[in-house]
Amino acid sequence: MIFMNWWWANMRLVFFNSSTGIGGAEILNIRLALHCMEYGYETLMILPKDSYTSSKVEGIVPRCFIEDGLITLKKGDVLIAPLSYADDLGRWFEKSKARVLFWSIHSKNFFLRPRILGRLCKYSDLLCKYMAKLLLSKKYSRRRSFLQLISDNNSVCFMDSGNNNSLNQFYNLNIPDTFLPIPITLNKFDKGSVNKGKISLAWVGRIDESYKYNSLSRILTDLRVLNKDKKISMHVIGDGPGLKKIKSKFNDSFIKYHGVIDSENLNYFIIKNVDIGLSMGTAA
Repeated sequence: MIFMNWWWANMRLVFFNSSTGIGGAEILNIRLALHCMEYGYETLMILPKDSYTSSKVEGIVPRCFIEDGLITLKKGDVLIAPLSYADDLGRWFEKSKARVLFWSIHSKNFFLRPRILGRLCKYSDLLCKYMAKLLLSKKYSRRRSFLQLISDNNSVCFMDSGNNNSLNQFYNLNIPDTFLPIPITLNKFDKGSVNKGKISLAWVGRIDESYKYNSLSRILTDLRVLNKDKKISMHVIGDGPGLKKIKSKFNDSFIKYHGVIDSENLNYFIIKNVDIGLSMGTAA
């Protein structure tokens, strides 16, 4: 009990992300750090100086920069890092007695991908798995053992069940569900259908050339089949490298493309025009 009281009194939450860009993981780190500070936890963010995350938390959350050399954590720190960084933490941190919590946000980033398969790995997890076991058997076994170890020590959590399930399937494990979901503020409101007798849907979010493209493509394909009586309308809100391909594949009259709608006008647009929203990741 004395040890636990010391731990809680000296705990500092340290969020780590080496990306300089903007994406779901970066937004989630910012949200979590701000919420933890609101609840009174000492918080630190470790990140690149010129990153999007650094600019958003400047003057709000204490920062430490990876360009300044190896980072030393203190006893009582809890380092929160993406699972995909597990192989590389030694590049940035000195050995210490800090605890580590790996947060699996994009599970496929921890898949072992033989380079010989190239882009095929993006389209067949099963092929990627069996080729990894065949060509990279020792590294596959080490990663599998590592995942089991951090699970046994309560040092890994997942964004959702799909994230957890995909890693279990790829590495033939049975890691239990331990979730740290996306933190959001819920704004509740009541509204009827925007157009009686019809259903208005909307996709909101960035459209990449792989996961989100495939998901949106499947949604639009299914809606074509369901919309024989012309009672469905679909709004696609967002931009990205996959949008051009989506537009060329789906030029149906029931689909309207809006590009990016700024946050100030997005809520108003959804309330006035949308019955059912569809989204992935942080955009949800």
